[in-house]
Amino acid sequence: MSELPEHVDVLASLVEVGLRTFLDVSTPRLGSLHPELHPAATELREYVLGGGKRLRPVLLLLGHEIAGGDAGDVVPAGVAIELLHTCALLHDDLIDAATTRRGRPTTHVAFDERHAASGWSGSSEAYGMAMAILIGDLAFVHADEALLQAKVDDGALLRGMRAFCRLREEVMAGQALDVH
Repeated sequence: MSELPEHVDVLASLVEVGLRTFLDVSTPRLGSLHPELHPAATELREYVLGGGKRLRPVLLLLGHEIAGGDAGDVVPAGVAIELLHTCALLHDDLIDAATTRRGRPTTHVAFDERHAASGWSGSSEAYGMAMAILIGDLAFVHADEALLQAKVDDGALLRGMRAFCRLREEVMAGQALDVH
C-alpha cells in the first residue's frame, strides 16, 4: 500500500506534463488569431497551471491502469478532465462573485481591472464577466480537443466521448442546481 502514494505522484506528473504540452500548442495558436486574444490565452494557461491537485485526472489514469491499460495512453483524457474542471471553476468564481482563487485575482476580476486600467469605454465589470465566461468556454472546447488525442482504439474513444458528454452535462446541471 505504501507504493500507491508514490505512484499517484507519478501519475500527477504525467498529467502536469500533458497539460503543459497541450497548452504549449493551444496558447500560441489562439494568440495568433488576433493580438487581443493573447491575454485570454495566457490567462487560461496560467489558471490551469497555477495549481490544483489533479486528483480527477489521476483517478482516470489509475482506473485505466487497473483495467489493464497504459496510463500514458489516456493522459490526454486526464487533460480533458482537468480542462472541464477549469471551466467549472472559472464559471463558479463568477457565479459566486469570488475575488481570489489560489492566491491570485479571479479571472473576471483580473479582466475587470485590465479594462479599467486601459481606460476602455463600457463597463469594466461587464467586460471582466464576459471574458471569464468566454475563457471558461474555451477550456470547455479545449477539453474535447484533448480527449480526442487519447491513444485508444476508435471504439473506446467514441465510448469515452459519449461518457464525457454525459459528464459535462452533469457538471453543468450541478452548476445550475447550485445557482438555483
